[in-house]
Amino acid sequence: MPSVSEHPALRRSHVDVPTSDGPADAYLTQPADDGKHPGVLFFMDGIGLRARLEQMADCIAEAGYAVLVPNLFFRAGRAPVVPDLVQRLQIEDRGAVMAELRPLMQALTPQVAARDTQAYVQFLGSQPGVHPGPIGTTGYCMGGALSLRAAAQLPGRVAAAASFHGGNLAPDDPAGPQHGAPDIRAEVYAAHAANDASMPAEQIARLEAALSGAGVTYRSEVYDGASHGFTMSDLTVYDAAAEKRHWDACWDCSPGRCRRHDAPTQPLVRRDGGTGGSIPRLAPQAVGYQTIMDPQPPTRSVQVPAGEVGQVGQGNDSGGRPPVAGPPPPHQVARTRTGSYYAAAIAFALLLLLLLLFILQNGRSVQVGFLGYNGHLPLAVAMLLSAVTGALLVGLLGLARVIQLRHTAKRHQKQDVRG
Repeated sequence: MPSVSEHPALRRSHVDVPTSDGPADAYLTQPADDGKHPGVLFFMDGIGLRARLEQMADCIAEAGYAVLVPNLFFRAGRAPVVPDLVQRLQIEDRGAVMAELRPLMQALTPQVAARDTQAYVQFLGSQPGVHPGPIGTTGYCMGGALSLRAAAQLPGRVAAAASFHGGNLAPDDPAGPQHGAPDIRAEVYAAHAANDASMPAEQIARLEAALSGAGVTYRSEVYDGASHGFTMSDLTVYDAAAEKRHWDACWDCSPGRCRRHDAPTQPLVRRDGGTGGSIPRLAPQAVGYQTIMDPQPPTRSVQVPAGEVGQVGQGNDSGGRPPVAGPPPPHQVARTRTGSYYAAAIAFALLLLLLLLFILQNGRSVQVGFLGYNGHLPLAVAMLLSAVTGALLVGLLGLARVIQLRHTAKRHQKQDVRG
């Protein structure tokens, strides 16, 4: 990459991130002051690390954040991995040009991406100008899936995750990004292009079902009239109105100056299934960049738009920004699925031990009659059978009630979406 030009408000540089497969070249941009700033990991699109992505990262950095944009294809060489790619896309057959990138994308398997993401986050957190608290992730095109995977991989670090015109976020594949939803503790925002073969309606529905089922706080929106890649001003699919919408709720972006933007607020789906609190309509950037990732402790109050009914909370102490409840503070260890498995296995072993002692201490024979059976059983076995039968009856009644409540919740959710 060429050397970066001087910028009076930013400290910008090209850096090498140590990974298990060698150094990954990356772009790092942050405010040119002595403070510590929340970190943002920016996952590139399939075209690769280039001037347009650096421009977008600078806009985020000017709003007060330290932004790292890695070259995800570093194993194939330093950026640009495919020279003159943007120009070639304008004059050559797009399918043929993209075919050159496909092997690079396919080599970035979920396992490889997870190792790389760990290295990127560790490097970003080690920078002297980066606050040690939660970070945000954002991704475009193929980077959208990596942003969501990072939130699932590092629930204790990622407080907000965004995807813009992300592709294949919820394929019919057991390895799809949507299956990481149960591990996500971040707030998620997904912006889909209306014209995007890589993210059709069925995938959008599948992603939303996975996030809802896991209790993730999220917002999923389709940008009408926009095509895949709508934020990239160096591509022919660029859509100025859609790009403005993608920035609009966070800040106004103009040449040489980006500032925070107090956007109108809208209700947000919460983990408890209800709505409460309000955030700007670009949820992860507004929440992640403006509140959750703030170095100050997060506040529990919410800002209510004038005339809004059914939302609670009065005032805030965040300088006009809409505060929301965030994930656990960084010093708390987030519960993981593996840890839950270990806890369940230990509990099950203890239960078996107690049952064995119970049976050994109550071994005398008693006569039992049940559903046509008449015979003698050890007292402990007879008591256990009685307890299990009662538990099954209660469980069946409870399961019927749970199914009824889930159907009711899904019906209400569909009505809210249509409304």
